[in-house]
Amino acid sequence: MGKIDSKQLTDKIQNYRDNGKSCSQSVLTGICTTVDCKLSEEELLSLGKGFSGGIGGTFDEGTCGALTGAIIALGLIYPNDPKMNVALSKQLLKFFQDEFTTLQCGKLTHNGEDKTICDPCCAFIGEKFAQLYNEL
Repeated sequence: MGKIDSKQLTDKIQNYRDNGKSCSQSVLTGICTTVDCKLSEEELLSLGKGFSGGIGGTFDEGTCGALTGAIIALGLIYPNDPKMNVALSKQLLKFFQDEFTTLQCGKLTHNGEDKTICDPCCAFIGEKFAQLYNEL
């Protein structure tokens, strides 16, 4: 597998955000179209939709969509390597929690009332995904 250009990935993720896509959709689709996960953009956007707003718009009850989008992408990239999938998922979770102190969308966005943190969360997880991917 080739290397991922972190800036190119985060720009792609931001482009999806700028075009009205949720964090989960943007991160999942940005990653998977960068590494060619074999699903169409439409399928990826559809797959990521239900994880928006902390899974189904629950906010306080759900995990940040940027993180869930990246973890779904790992499953698509490494479908036959559960150890790799779990290990990288754990690392992404730790990076995210260390940076933002919580995984809960509602705590990050004040129950969806202030989404200014969303773009930085998406960029952060894109950068960390590229870092992990490139270290393999």
